[in-house]
Amino acid sequence: MTDFYTPITTRIQQIALWLIISIGCALSSFAAAEGMSLDEQKAALAEAHVQYQNNRYFDALDVIRPAAESGYAPAQHFYAYLNWGGSFYDEAYLWYEKAALQGHRDSIFALVSLITENEVTDRSTQVAVDWLTPLAKESDSDALKWLFTQNRNGRADWPIDGNQALKWLTIALQAQQPWAMFAWSEILENGDFKQAENQQQALYWLTQSGEQGFRPAIDKLIAVYSTPLLSQKVDQSQIRYWSSK
Repeated sequence: MTDFYTPITTRIQQIALWLIISIGCALSSFAAAEGMSLDEQKAALAEAHVQYQNNRYFDALDVIRPAAESGYAPAQHFYAYLNWGGSFYDEAYLWYEKAALQGHRDSIFALVSLITENEVTDRSTQVAVDWLTPLAKESDSDALKWLFTQNRNGRADWPIDGNQALKWLTIALQAQQPWAMFAWSEILENGDFKQAENQQQALYWLTQSGEQGFRPAIDKLIAVYSTPLLSQKVDQSQIRYWSSK
């Protein structure tokens, strides 16, 4: 009986020893990650970018993970990005969220994109709205544009809400954001959102947007004076002016 059980006992001991070593290594890596200096975190991020650019995807993951686990938001963002590129969407969302909770703006927009592209299916549009609303209240142009667009067009789980769309557009107009001037011009031109049509005001806001270099506005102004549109006559000097922008 002794001869029969000795190898089994030895094998169990070997497995236990392997588990102890494995757990110890994992804890050591975690401790090292927790104790990384900022310079080490930045170096890991830079090296991960190099590995990624050389198409060494898994090496990039290995290099960046300790810095991500140490709580360095830019590393968490890039680790999420690598997972996103590998179609590991749930893992990507998890790490984008970690960085977003630290205020990492690009991660906030990345996780919103995961939601709106339906790459994660257990997050609603409300979650995306909740992430972007604080940014919009600080006049973040991209957040305002996203909230305006979602309320204007709606989604399967988000009804069209003209009042909310105009609310966010108004904040963007007050911040003199050119996309908002362009959008407001189109609303006045077409009488959308129960607004009275006003061709003169539509041209004014279109011009303001164009003067800030907003390409869609410039292209439309060229069409306005070429076609003509917005009750304008063909005007070669205006065409030349806007074409030079």
